Amino acid sequence: MIPRHIFAVPLLALSACAHLSTDAPRFMPAPPAPSGFGTVYFYRLGAFPKLRTPAVSIDAIKVYDPPEEAYTWVYVKEGARDFRVEWAWDTKWPKVEFNDWIIAGQSYFYKISGSFENKGVTGYNEVTHVLGSSTQRIPYERALTELQGCCRYLPPDVHEIPKP
Repeated sequence: MIPRHIFAVPLLALSACAHLSTDAPRFMPAPPAPSGFGTVYFYRLGAFPKLRTPAVSIDAIKVYDPPEEAYTWVYVKEGARDFRVEWAWDTKWPKVEFNDWIIAGQSYFYKISGSFENKGVTGYNEVTHVLGSSTQRIPYERALTELQGCCRYLPPDVHEIPKP
């Protein structure tokens, strides 16, 4: 007789994988922001680990968990904001934290990306890896080109981030 928990492990591993529907809409600009708000876009392109999702938050309010090639937007009240992109602890990928000032009526584009470098095997038969994670504010024209070429919309967990 096979223990039941053996079947649960593969299911748990699959549930942690990222997936974005091919039916999800391609890039379209957000409607104009309400008075006093800016529009913040996040998109994920080239971020390892590809089958896992980071948690993206502004002022400790979760915005979304983007799979690769997903984008979203959220309205953010004008002012100084704290941003965070954090991977699950078991991925060992570094989190990214930064501050930015949001101006009402402006749009901001943040690209979530990263790197993976295999440094080879050490003398103790251990594989060495260098893991990188980045979130960069991207100029409008470049962001537009990348978003139109890659990304599909994933609705955010919240639509507005109020004043802190």
